[in-house]
Amino acid sequence: MRSNRRPKKNINEFFSWKKRTHLEKTNLILACASIASLFLIFLMTMESNKISRNALEIADTSNVLTRESLDFAKKSAQVSSKNTEEALKRSDSSLSISEKSLFITYENLKTIRDNARNELRAYVQADSVYMDKFLIGIEIGVNLKLTNSGKTPAYNIRGLNKVKLGGTGIYETDFATLKDTMTSLFIGGNDGYIIFYNLTKHILTMDDSINICNGSLFFGYYATFSYEDIFGNIDSLRVCRYYDPQINKFVLCQNYLEHKHPF
Repeated sequence: MRSNRRPKKNINEFFSWKKRTHLEKTNLILACASIASLFLIFLMTMESNKISRNALEIADTSNVLTRESLDFAKKSAQVSSKNTEEALKRSDSSLSISEKSLFITYENLKTIRDNARNELRAYVQADSVYMDKFLIGIEIGVNLKLTNSGKTPAYNIRGLNKVKLGGTGIYETDFATLKDTMTSLFIGGNDGYIIFYNLTKHILTMDDSINICNGSLFFGYYATFSYEDIFGNIDSLRVCRYYDPQINKFVLCQNYLEHKHPF
């Protein structure tokens, strides 16, 4: 009786590569490649999990350090804020003291500067007024001597002057009539002087001479001047004199219209 079982293949024939068909060889290669790929993926997955665990541990450590850093920064900020507030208070106090010291220093320097300018500036004043020509038949001439008693020169000296014959004296309204401007001049310091010469355009008669000498005819001289010192300050002076026949000199006006300086 014939058996229905298939005969067993020899084990050597099963593993024999040469006896396999092309399709079997292809399937075997693909199976081996799949197994190798799965194993490689398994290894990569294990390694990736390991890296992820390490990353998580590092992240946890970093979070702890970050919290500690934040706590430290917060405490540092509190300390710094307190120190800054105290420093600002000290700075405000120092600034207030500095401002007061600066103001005092400025005032002292200003006083020193003003004293130096007053010490070194020019001081021009009317030294004397006297007759140059007082002869019958010619114009009456009057000279004015301006002296600078300051230590530095006076520049751009300009003035208006006039002689008055008749009337009872010299008044503010007379100064308003001054029109003739003198040429700009210069006077050196330390008692330097300059003389202004004025012709009255009035021919002296015998009666004028007699009346001036006996005091019945008023004979006066008035002028205003301005000048500049080395500091650029412009100052002024006024001259008001009249002839006194008793002492034969020009003296200050009795209504005190003359002043040496505007201060």
